[in-house]
Amino acid sequence: MRKQKPAHNRQKAAVAAAKAKPGAAKQPKTGVISAFTTDSLISEGEAVEWPPYSPQVARAELELLGQVLMRIYGLNLSGLDQDAAMAFVRQMARKERVATISGLQEKLLHNPVSYQRFAEALPPTPSSRNAEFYLKMRQDLVPFWRTYPSIRIWHAGCSSIRDIYFTAIILHEEGLAAKATIYATDSNPFLLKAAQEGAFAAAALLEYDGYYQEGGGKRSITDYLVNDGKSVFFKNWLRENIVFAQHNLATDSSFNEFNAIFCRAALNYSNSSLQERAHCVIYESLVILGILGLDERESIEASPYRDSFSPLDAKHRLYRKTC
Repeated sequence: MRKQKPAHNRQKAAVAAAKAKPGAAKQPKTGVISAFTTDSLISEGEAVEWPPYSPQVARAELELLGQVLMRIYGLNLSGLDQDAAMAFVRQMARKERVATISGLQEKLLHNPVSYQRFAEALPPTPSSRNAEFYLKMRQDLVPFWRTYPSIRIWHAGCSSIRDIYFTAIILHEEGLAAKATIYATDSNPFLLKAAQEGAFAAAALLEYDGYYQEGGGKRSITDYLVNDGKSVFFKNWLRENIVFAQHNLATDSSFNEFNAIFCRAALNYSNSSLQERAHCVIYESLVILGILGLDERESIEASPYRDSFSPLDAKHRLYRKTC
């Protein structure tokens, strides 16, 4: 009886025969990888092109990516509108040399270096606070805070360092700094680090000065800054009453009671259950008669506790907890 070759040898022989077959041309590399392949990595030097799949699939992938990033890392893409988020994600996918959003998600979950690049590049939500808001804080909120033996203020979201440090400046100028503590939190550790450093571009100094003066500033904004020509830093002593900590409203619990909570797009979640949980943490963290300040892109109507708040200033999204 003829002895049969092992299976793996037969397989090698079949592959070799196929390669030797006349007219069997190699498939050219196009750099376009099917949306349904499990390996969406692109080799160095290949062109990165998006596969021809529908906008509905792309939106679904973007939504899934947002949910995964929030659940695993606490990163919130909801601060960007959908077009801006899609443009950013596609840009990062090209940098990471993947051809699909799903491929980018795989790298962010399993490659710490890729995740760090993504988180560091994620653009902060621009502050919608105008000078009127800071003036409102001085005129309406400060008199209320004077009635407390101690003041705890929570900035949930560090996208705007201006909001955090201007609050510290206002408390200092109004003689309340000694009894006040500001808590500045964010789920993104890189935004948190940037807020702690307290730096902004020197080109924005004139803009900051305008906000300070129109917001009722009593001195010169330069009294609180160090300018090295390229970057401007808030002085170290302003941080003495600021506690910086990583916190995710969608997954973490309340950690203190506050007299005021200001949210910087921190409640803007595409997932309704995450948004409801975040509102629950805010409600539990705010004392009775405490002040809630929302971003202009957010509304108290989205909160399951909306009936427990009364408007203090609807224009600036300021509300008071009544029960």
